[in-house]
Amino acid sequence: MRAKLKYGNRDCGSKTRVYQSWNKIKSRCLNNNNSRFPHYGGRGITVCDRWMQSINNFIDDMGFPPTDKHQIDRIDNDGNYEPGNCRWATCKENNQNKSDSKRWVVDGVTHLSIRDAAKTLNVGVTTIGRWCKGYTARGKYYPPKANCYSYNIYQRSVHTSHTHNYSCDARKPGGAA
Repeated sequence: MRAKLKYGNRDCGSKTRVYQSWNKIKSRCLNNNNSRFPHYGGRGITVCDRWMQSINNFIDDMGFPPTDKHQIDRIDNDGNYEPGNCRWATCKENNQNKSDSKRWVVDGVTHLSIRDAAKTLNVGVTTIGRWCKGYTARGKYYPPKANCYSYNIYQRSVHTSHTHNYSCDARKPGGAA
């Protein structure tokens, strides 16, 4: 049996990343004063009893983040924080798994994001948006390309507006899923 470890100890003025992640998921789900509560606890997202009992149980199930760039992510955005539904993900992976994430279909090929579509097709993000939404240039309207659109991955409804530009650099350690 291993000794009980303390993960909330201060290290260079800040708590460990695994402790911050564990503490933040509990706060998002349980503390109605948390600004993110409406998107988590307010939607019925919970933390499993095992993880609520101790940080050690959380670490036994999740391990430590592979790098400082990884954050906790729920695989099923409508599911709870529990073993089997959580992973350590990069900011990019996490941003592609948000409730407002979109997939972009261009010429029948589905791309994970508008940026991925632009990179694959060697064009700018604005070009992808114009192809899928249509645009006006010098007084002339150019209609959207056939088979070019975006859809929300959780609502499966077609959208033709640009996605939000989430900045991974602005995210705090242990970021939201």
